[in-house]
Amino acid sequence: MVRKKETFKPYKMKGKIYVKFICPFCKKERSILEESINKRNYCYVCLRKERQQKREEGFEWCGKCERYKEFKDFNFRKDGTIRYCKKCESIYVKKNKNRIKRIRNRWLAENPERRLFYASKKRAKDLEINFDLELKDIKIPRKCPILKIPIFPDRSKSKINSPSIDRIIPELGYTKGNIQIISWRANWLKNNATFFELEKLYEFVCKRREFLNRLSFNHKMDNTLTLERRPG
Repeated sequence: MVRKKETFKPYKMKGKIYVKFICPFCKKERSILEESINKRNYCYVCLRKERQQKREEGFEWCGKCERYKEFKDFNFRKDGTIRYCKKCESIYVKKNKNRIKRIRNRWLAENPERRLFYASKKRAKDLEINFDLELKDIKIPRKCPILKIPIFPDRSKSKINSPSIDRIIPELGYTKGNIQIISWRANWLKNNATFFELEKLYEFVCKRREFLNRLSFNHKMDNTLTLERRPG
């Protein structure tokens, strides 16, 4: 336990209260947060040296359970930083599910281009297809170029009107010049259909519309004739 040096009084700096003491390891006069006095028995300089030495041995410090654990017990970010160990992170996620969901939904609504970019990157990895897009290649139009319906970047408004990345030639993957931003509805209709299949579908819909129009016309004619035959 660190003992406060009696000749020095606590002082305030940047809104926090510090206390000066003599570090038992480096024997130098140091400053420490008053709230940390009963938690550590050495200064921040010695703490950093200890952490660095432990990292070289394959251990990292968890600030939540306050102990050293092996590297395998942590989820390291891409920049090499960590927050807590896997166990502590799992407990935190379970306790804060609603808060994490709100933050995630807000981020998705505020960053539609990034959402599409990372989703397409993950999909390309899962399908093992080419991907060379950059964030600047994702430009969401106001209207769907196929269905001419408005596109809402916020998915919570309408899934049908949300933006979606379409591969013009699916085999080429998510590459520059081979993508277009269309509505989710248009992409769902297009899906993996070939031009021949779409052409056959169009012919079928046209014939069916013709049939329905003829049926409707005949029905109207029958009603008219029935009314004319009724005695006045």
